[in-house]
Amino acid sequence: SSFAFSKYLYFCTKNVQNFYANLVGTLTLSNSKYSKKRKNHSLNHHKEQRMEGKRKVKYFYKNFLLNKF
Repeated sequence: SSFAFSKYLYFCTKNVQNFYANLVGTLTLSNSKYSKKRKNHSLNHHKEQRMEGKRKVKYFYKNFLLNKF
């Protein structure tokens, strides 16, 4: 049914969103040669990056799905 399909699609996009958001965040965190203070900063930065990544991907999917259906 159409409902099941949209639910499946939502589940997939959610996973893809999380995957990309984590990837973006991980790439920024990978450089850990800094002091403890710097590390705390990059952890906060990581959180911000992940939120930003999620927001961007979500926006992209929203537009993509609106244009498709």
